[in-house]
Amino acid sequence: MRKLFFLMSVLLLCSSVTFAQTNKKIVTRTTKPVTTSSNVKVTEDKYSGKRRVTLSSRFAEDLSFTIDKEFDVDSSREIYVSFVFTISNDIFNNAKDAEFNFLVDSVRVKGGKVTPVPSYTKSDTKEVIGTIKISEMEKIAKGSKVEMKFVGTVYILDAKVKRDLLAFVAAVRK
Repeated sequence: MRKLFFLMSVLLLCSSVTFAQTNKKIVTRTTKPVTTSSNVKVTEDKYSGKRRVTLSSRFAEDLSFTIDKEFDVDSSREIYVSFVFTISNDIFNNAKDAEFNFLVDSVRVKGGKVTPVPSYTKSDTKEVIGTIKISEMEKIAKGSKVEMKFVGTVYILDAKVKRDLLAFVAAVRK
């Protein structure tokens, strides 16, 4: 009887140790931040297969933008990205049903319509959002002379913005 009790105690102790070891919580970082350009940030989650690419830049003093895209790395579908434009209230008041379109080396590249982003705070700036295909963004980034028409104003993209857009596209296509 003592041997049986001793054997049961040993088995119970072993199973407790095994249970404790399998339920150990190991806290590690699951995402790996990578920077491809000074303004482009890439974060990858190797467990979910998701990649997030973010770019914040400025077309002009009165027009900045952010692009933030999270997607499945294994997806083969065309990727659409959204520009979130931060604009002054004056431009915002004229942005109803507006579009943003590009001329890349004198060839038209379609942007899209912009829609207001709801804001619940009073501010001197507002946000509007417009969506574009990543393949169109690549054409824009590779152009030598790129102009964007947005709410009646033509902006000429400088080399830094085009480099940032190209770095964004490369990080998405990686």
